[in-house]
Amino acid sequence: MKKIYKILIFCVLLVFSFCYVYFVLPLNMDGVWNYGFGYYVSKGLIPYVDFNMIIPPLWPLLLSLPIGFIGNTLITYYFIICVIICFITLICFKKIKYKTIFIYLLLLIYPHNGYNIFCLFLFLILLCILYNDKYRDNDILIAFVISLMFLTKQTFGILIIPSVIFSHSKKKTICFYLISFLLLFGYLIINNNLWEFLNYCFLGMLDFTSNGNDSHLFIFISEIIVIIYLIIILIKSKFKNYIVFYILFFQILVIPIFESSHFILAFIPVIYYFFITYDKIYRYLLCILLGVYLFGYYIQVINVNMGDVGKIYINNNSFINYKRLPRYTDYEFDMVKGYINKYNNYKLFFLTSDAYIYMLEYDMPVDKYNLINDGNMGYRGSKKYVNEIDDYCSKNKCMFVIKSNEVVKNYNQINREITGYVVNKYLSIYSSDKLTFYIN
Repeated sequence: MKKIYKILIFCVLLVFSFCYVYFVLPLNMDGVWNYGFGYYVSKGLIPYVDFNMIIPPLWPLLLSLPIGFIGNTLITYYFIICVIICFITLICFKKIKYKTIFIYLLLLIYPHNGYNIFCLFLFLILLCILYNDKYRDNDILIAFVISLMFLTKQTFGILIIPSVIFSHSKKKTICFYLISFLLLFGYLIINNNLWEFLNYCFLGMLDFTSNGNDSHLFIFISEIIVIIYLIIILIKSKFKNYIVFYILFFQILVIPIFESSHFILAFIPVIYYFFITYDKIYRYLLCILLGVYLFGYYIQVINVNMGDVGKIYINNNSFINYKRLPRYTDYEFDMVKGYINKYNNYKLFFLTSDAYIYMLEYDMPVDKYNLINDGNMGYRGSKKYVNEIDDYCSKNKCMFVIKSNEVVKNYNQINREITGYVVNKYLSIYSSDKLTFYIN
């Protein structure tokens, strides 16, 4: 295909992707959190100290560059995501041609968690290297790509294992990884946040595993089938099929919470390998299965978005301008703004999943109390947070904002120990089916 056609297709896909992702899909908190990390880094805040997150710093640092240049708008984030999706599509097209449409449509199902999509992009680059006779023996290039994946999401450090196993120069490969780790630790030491990084990104995973409630049995069973399938291929190859080895280890993306958005991204390399490896009859069968699934999914998306799920929010001063929001958003913004002004001498605690929306909308400094998802607060973080809040608010004026439905058990990942503590101890000054305000 001529370059001009590739560029044209890329531009068409980019426009379509962005229009669909930004204007059709409703606001998603994974997108807001990812964007918020990049935005606050661009404002000079230090990750793990000024705000909490559970990933290494590379993705927010990369995001901070265009966000810092353009300013506070969610459009920047989703445009970057769509660019990455289109590059993934072009990478896959080189090997599997027009069957890439299935991968492209799968990527549009949940395009909010940017660091996972970025890791998939890097992993497909890795597969391209492994499929290329010219570069497959370039151990340093492979180690470089895997290092970027580790610096984006720590669990992908597991890919170092097959990298070292299949390396032709193990000493050089290990030395390169050591240099990558030293660069990361140097950044953390300079910013005086090494312990906080270890606490949030590694120790906190213990709470994430025990408290996570988004796992689904069907996804768990599906992932087990995928893993068994990959292991069978490895056994048949006498563990010499290094590409499958890497794809098997990439399945770490689905662990420990087995839910659809992670499974789809982890399954895409399996689809890519399947289309490259198997005969036409099997490829046609997979196309039929994927086609039926995608047809059903997008019919559902059309039906939902034609219903009363929200409206385009128009406010030129808002960072979420032109995004599809729930219909009560205007009312909530006005109500929150009114209470912030009325109790301006109170320390404000936004203990809701939507906290970042309000912090970004009103350009307020974020802190660790604005993201209290289970597993996002470090080891036994909820107990520490409750003790810190109790100690501070016993001496100072405090106001708390809580979403009423998030106090309900198993509604989402918001920690109930913290919200329950506030509900039981402090005075409610306003309550609705959306937001509740408490003061001491």
